[in-house]
Amino acid sequence: SSDLALSPDVREAFALRSRGRFRFAEIGAITGVSADTARLRVRQALDALAPRTAPASSEPPSSRAP
Repeated sequence: SSDLALSPDVREAFALRSRGRFRFAEIGAITGVSADTARLRVRQALDALAPRTAPASSEPPSSRAP
């Protein structure tokens, strides 16, 4: 079971940006919101997905090579 639950609006904006390569203004026009709202929705998706896509490491950040 997944604890990641993106709202349909956030998922749609993310899909349009990542798969369709649309600009935020275009995403806004497609989804009926402003470019700023489209940008916010994509950011919300990225923030929700970030913990799942970060590389796993057993070392503390300070001991990793630069």
